[in-house]
Amino acid sequence: MMLAEFLYVADGGSAFLTGAMIGAVLLCAGMVLGLLLGRRLVKGSVPGFSSDDVLKIVAQFTNVTHGVAEDMSQYRQVMDLAGQRIRDLKQNPADGDDSAMQLLAQMTQANELLQRRIADAEKTLGEQSQQIAAATSEARTDTLTGLANRRAFEDEFQRRTAEFRRHGTRFLLVLVDIDRFKHLNDTYGHPAGDAVLAQLSAVLRQTVRDSDLVTRYGGEEFALLLSAGGMSQVTDSLERIRRAVEGTEFRLDDRILRVTISSGAAEPVESEAAAALVKRSDAALYAAKEAGRNRCFFHTGTACIQLTPVDAVPAAAVTSPTSAAPRLPPEAEFRQACADLRRRLEEVTRG
Repeated sequence: MMLAEFLYVADGGSAFLTGAMIGAVLLCAGMVLGLLLGRRLVKGSVPGFSSDDVLKIVAQFTNVTHGVAEDMSQYRQVMDLAGQRIRDLKQNPADGDDSAMQLLAQMTQANELLQRRIADAEKTLGEQSQQIAAATSEARTDTLTGLANRRAFEDEFQRRTAEFRRHGTRFLLVLVDIDRFKHLNDTYGHPAGDAVLAQLSAVLRQTVRDSDLVTRYGGEEFALLLSAGGMSQVTDSLERIRRAVEGTEFRLDDRILRVTISSGAAEPVESEAAAALVKRSDAALYAAKEAGRNRCFFHTGTACIQLTPVDAVPAAAVTSPTSAAPRLPPEAEFRQACADLRRRLEEVTRG
């Protein structure tokens, strides 16, 4: 390498590379802290972490940042000495290329050392960010059902409420409750209730769209945030969910349980507090229970109306177990099939 070429590379290219690497690492640290912790650090409340955990995380990020800063300081000292030597070579080119090559070797070694330290810092930052992300996700998930939990619901509910106030983006809040769940628990035990909750959660997830949010609100109650539309679309959405649950066989060991749900829904209106919307949805749910269960009701803002068609009102909601055992004789199965076919034809005729 000619001396002039070396002077150009050492004096310009190396400094740019170093500054870019240092800036990237420090930017990464700032982004991780900002995005994953954000304003929650100020409140002292990070999902999945105690106050001590938060302090440890901040200390670890601080140590990484300080370590990189120290490496940068040491590297800067080496580069300052190299810079002085470069200026000497510019003034006295006669010193030859040997000195330039020695200086280039020293700078290369310093660059390699700094790159290794930066790689270690990036690895540490990555591991910490993954731990924070995993803990945050776990803190927002219901263990039994795998659904988003009450905390996740509150965050998304606040976000959608703010979107409605700013841009008028409509949404539907639906509260769903399992009918006679206490009777199920008292009769078959809490393991049966847990099994029903887990299977019902899967039905709800499969019935709504990917953009909709299904959460376990508490106990046997679920909260859904759906995209809003006209009343016909609201009716179709809620009835589709109700029918899907009604038609599901909930299996527990050698038993098959039949379960129904009641639901109440409402849309936000202008100048309404978020708590008022929850209260209206709850009032619609209560109306569905009072009307006989296994129904969908909607709160218009002034009154609760039933969405489940009157001529298709289902039988009173019960949790009825049936045994999975002995099949009927062929003649009885044939008679039952005929009866079922006749009933379905009558339903189609009425519709």
